[in-house]
Amino acid sequence: MPEPASPAEHLHGLVLVCVTAIGAGVVIGLIGGAFRWCLTSADALRVDFSEWAHRLPGPGWLVLVAAAAVGATLAALIVRWVPLASGSGIQHVEAAYRGDVSPPLLTLLPAKFVGGVLAIGSGLVLGREGPTVHMGAAIGAEAARRVRLPDAEVRMLQTALGGAGLAVAFNAQSEVRSSPSRR
Repeated sequence: MPEPASPAEHLHGLVLVCVTAIGAGVVIGLIGGAFRWCLTSADALRVDFSEWAHRLPGPGWLVLVAAAAVGATLAALIVRWVPLASGSGIQHVEAAYRGDVSPPLLTLLPAKFVGGVLAIGSGLVLGREGPTVHMGAAIGAEAARRVRLPDAEVRMLQTALGGAGLAVAFNAQSEVRSSPSRR
């Protein structure tokens, strides 16, 4: 049985967890904001592309269907490369917290980001909250692993940063709605 930690060691561990969580929180804030910006840009591009396609002679709508199919296909290829990138990811975060599966690795981050932008940006009806939660969980788990925290703290930080990802997703939405250019 391990010896109980001294108060100084306990305080050091607590400070390490807090500093790691703050640093990882800043990272998911930046990445989640970039994800939202990319989705907003892809949405605007899709609207412009749609207007252009409707001005084409003949069945211009087929160009839109083909573009959506290409985006969905590319997203599916990313899922073949990183299978964990499929779905919203929230169920994986919950399972990792319970200890049923391992917390996500950092390789999930670019796959989820690019796959989410391709899938959502091509017009598929998907939410941005799940991918942002999963990306936050991957950042939290990786940050905890890098400072060599125990498995229980890795699971805790991946869950907490998943929650931070959710907060980023909803805060980005409220900021866009309240901007003067959208009124």
